[in-house]
Amino acid sequence: MCSDMGNASKKRKTYHAEFKEMVVELYQTETPVNKICSKYGLSETTIYKWIRKQKPVKLDNGSFFTPENFFTYKKIAPFERGE
Repeated sequence: MCSDMGNASKKRKTYHAEFKEMVVELYQTETPVNKICSKYGLSETTIYKWIRKQKPVKLDNGSFFTPENFFTYKKIAPFERGE
């Protein structure tokens, strides 16, 4: 298990989408999470959160949607509908 890298006195780190996708791809290619944590200085919680956000959900019409897509759509959709 990885240690929690968090510290209340430090600023919260932000990561680019490409980096998050790369980490998720490492996980999907069966790289152990503890190795990803050690190599990139991430917590297990952070990695599993990114995995969950990118996990696709199959819709009734056969297409796939990720939670990340859903939140992006919710932010954009009201403007497209003229709300």
